[in-house]
Amino acid sequence: MSLPFEVYDKEFLLQIKKMRQRVILGNNGNPFQSVLITPVDSGHGASTVTANLAYALSRSEGGKVLLVDGNNAGLTKETDIEKSLQTPLADNLYAVKVLWTDSSKQGEVFKNRLEDIRKDFAFILIDAPPAIMAPEVLGLVSEVDIVLLLLEAGTTKWQVLDKLKEMFEEAKPKNLKVVLNKKAHYIPKRLYRWM
Repeated sequence: MSLPFEVYDKEFLLQIKKMRQRVILGNNGNPFQSVLITPVDSGHGASTVTANLAYALSRSEGGKVLLVDGNNAGLTKETDIEKSLQTPLADNLYAVKVLWTDSSKQGEVFKNRLEDIRKDFAFILIDAPPAIMAPEVLGLVSEVDIVLLLLEAGTTKWQVLDKLKEMFEEAKPKNLKVVLNKKAHYIPKRLYRWM
């Protein structure tokens, strides 16, 4: 994996910096140490957002960052949690792959180790598969500090959001925020400053 992950336009990088600040500032000045990012559907950009946010946090003064590739996005191939905690991808950035399927016990092992892992990392970012397709992810929702539900602008149906709302209410997250991704700018960007 090459770092930074990809080069995007200035607007994307600005939004990643804003997200980094919100994670660092957290809730009442306490940083959100563990962040679960799950998309509404595949292809909404959750892996891209998670990887770039992890990279941005690793460059801050906060300390070590663990990026959990639970979305099989190819962010890392390492599935051994112990090994991944010893070998950084870059300064302050570590990564592990965790599969969230019923047949794999990795998700359960990671969930059980989360409290111990928290002691070693300033931030833990979990790139999860869509909760509607992998309900196993909902078992982790109450264990993390914040859940970011990422949806693609203009493509998500309200019925799907209603179903997800019910699922998340049952899972009882501590904090739940929606991130609107891939927003189209219908007005030229240079005109926004006068609005």
